[in-house]
Amino acid sequence: MKTFFSSHKLFILGFIILAVTNLIILTCVAFNKKGTKDSIITLTERELTLPYRTNRENSGVTLQISWRSLGKENYNIYSGKKYPLWLNEKKLKELGFNINMDSHKKPLSKEVFVVLEYNGDSYQKALKNSKIKVEEMKKSYDLDKRNREIKRKFERAKKQLNREQISMSRLFAIDAGVDPEKLRKKYNDSAQFMIARAQIKPLFSYDRDKKEVKGYIQRLSMGNIHVPLKYGRILKTITNNKKSNTSDIILPRYRINLAHGSRLEPWIVSVQPLNNNKIINK
Repeated sequence: MKTFFSSHKLFILGFIILAVTNLIILTCVAFNKKGTKDSIITLTERELTLPYRTNRENSGVTLQISWRSLGKENYNIYSGKKYPLWLNEKKLKELGFNINMDSHKKPLSKEVFVVLEYNGDSYQKALKNSKIKVEEMKKSYDLDKRNREIKRKFERAKKQLNREQISMSRLFAIDAGVDPEKLRKKYNDSAQFMIARAQIKPLFSYDRDKKEVKGYIQRLSMGNIHVPLKYGRILKTITNNKKSNTSDIILPRYRINLAHGSRLEPWIVSVQPLNNNKIINK
C-alpha cells in the first residue's frame, strides 16, 4: 500500500509540473503576440525551408530558417555563414565579450541580438560576387578550353550563380547588439530587417605568430518554426509532400508572412502558394 501511495503521489506531482510548464509556455506565447509586433516580414521557401526528411506518421510541420552572412571568401556559398566579416574583435567587445587571447580558458558563448536583412545590400553583394566569379572563370576557360579542371570550375561557378539567383536564401546576418530597441531604431524598416536572438562565441586563431579573433554565430535561438495545422495542410498541398534532391535547384513554391512579437519570437501569419512548380537540374 505504501508503494502504491508513493507512486500515486509521484504521478500527481508529475502532472502538476507538466501543467505548470504548459501554462508558462502558453503565457509566454500570449505575451509575445500581445501588443505591437516588432516586425512582419514576407519570406519564401528560399528562407523558410521544409526539412529534407519528414515523418509520415507525424502530422506536425516545422520550418527551418535559412540565413547567411558575408565572410572573407564570399565566392564560397558556405564560408561566411557563421563567420561574418563584421563580427570582428571590436564588435565582440561591444557585445560584452572579454577578449584575452593569452588566456588558456576557452571563451564561452552568450546570447545577443542579431539583425537579419532580407533581400538587401548583402544579398546584392553576394549576387555580384557570384557574377564576377563566373566572368573570371569564363576568361580562363576561353584561354584554355581543353583544360578539364578549368572547365569544371567554370561550370561550378555558373551553377552557383544560378542557385544564387533562384534558390539560395536572401536573408543575411548583418549586425548584432545587446539592446534590441537600439537595433530596431537603427534598422527601422520592419519589413526588411528582422531581429532575432542568437548564440555567439569568440574564436581565436594563430597563424605564423599572428593572433586573430573572430566571432562565430553558433545558431539562432528561435530554432525551427512551428507551423499551425491549418497552414501545415496548405504547405503539404503546395509541395505535394515531396522534397527534391538536394542537388536540384528549386524555384520557391510558397511565401510566408512571419511576425515577431515583443519577445522576438516568430509565428506564421499567412501562407500563400507561388506559381512556381519547376525543379531545375543544372
